[in-house]
Order: sequence, then C-alpha cells, then structure tokens
Amino acid sequence: MSKFEFKNQEKPELLKLQINGRNYSFNPLSLSVKRASEKFLKGQKVLMRQSKKENLKQEEISDIVYKCCDLVRQTIDLILGNGAYEKIFGGRTMDFEENQELVTFIFQEIASFTKNKNLTVHAEEMNHEHLVG
Repeated sequence: MSKFEFKNQEKPELLKLQINGRNYSFNPLSLSVKRASEKFLKGQKVLMRQSKKENLKQEEISDIVYKCCDLVRQTIDLILGNGAYEKIFGGRTMDFEENQELVTFIFQEIASFTKNKNLTVHAEEMNHEHLVG
C-alpha cells in the first residue's frame, strides 16, 4: 500500500476568543476561514449595493437588515463552528449593530493574529538569513 504523510506534523496555532462568556478556538489561517471571509465580503458588497438604491421602502430596508444578519450568522457558524451563532445570540432580539460589532471583532482578531504571525515568520526568516549569511 502506498502511503503519504506530511513532514510537518505540528498542530497549527489557534486563535482563542471569548464571546459572551463562551470560549472559541480556531485556526484563522485555515482555508475554511479564508472562504468564510471571502463569502462574507462578497455578500456584504451585494447588500451594500442594494441599500444604496433610492426610495427604498421600509419593507426593503428590513429585508436588507435581515439578510445582513443572516450573512453574519452564516459567517460566524463557518468560522466558529456550526451552531455558534445560536449559542451566542440565542434568545436575543435580532440587532443589526450587535451582529456587525461581533463580526467586526472576529475579523479584527483574525487580522491581528495574522499580522503577528507574519511578523514572527518574517523575523525568523531574517534571523535565519543572518545566521546563514
């Protein structure tokens, strides 16, 4: 039987967040998080275009707000795990601002983690070049 194993067996460093008293951890550099981020940005662009139409009726505005919150729900479940949104918001009245604040917090933490990870990798590369060179 043919066999394949990755040379690097290290587990990835996880981003740990506490949201509304619950702990979550995930690999912010994973493909699934990248896809969730891209899906969110694409959906957000569509909803922003819809919201800029002139003479929107209250029903149309409500529909856009609902779709924004649903996009946040999908994104949170993709990043933090299926059902995470319900655990965080369960029983609460749907609030557009709370949804936006939470997804912004998560993306800011991902960006900070990624930036720090990139700085660490860059410093290690520079140190290695200095030692080798």
